[in-house]
Amino acid sequence: MEGLGVGFEETKRQRDEETKRLNVTRITLKTGLILTGVFLLLYFLMWFVLSRLTDSPVPEWDSFITSLSVVATWMLARKIYEHWFLWIAVNAAAMVIFTVRGLYPTAVLYLVYFAMSFAGLKEWRRSL
Repeated sequence: MEGLGVGFEETKRQRDEETKRLNVTRITLKTGLILTGVFLLLYFLMWFVLSRLTDSPVPEWDSFITSLSVVATWMLARKIYEHWFLWIAVNAAAMVIFTVRGLYPTAVLYLVYFAMSFAGLKEWRRSL
């Protein structure tokens, strides 16, 4: 009989943990300003490194995509709704860059990501 109580408590604890999960939220002004600063800092650091230490043909665009992706990933982990707009911008920029550079399969992959970003935006809008 004692084993039944332990199992019940574990199930109850799991349910309690599920209710503590993050809900989809909107970004605050303070968080937006901090993330803008983080983006700019990452962008310029990466641009400096990529333009001086690598043979990247487009260091400014590589920096843009990477730094905005880092910010969007952090926002995703916090379930901040507006991160989808960042992914739309990242995927659109990547599609253009990879198409111009002749990397067509990669451009198609980012086209799929671009479409998925709109699907995610729509789905998260429902859960707000």
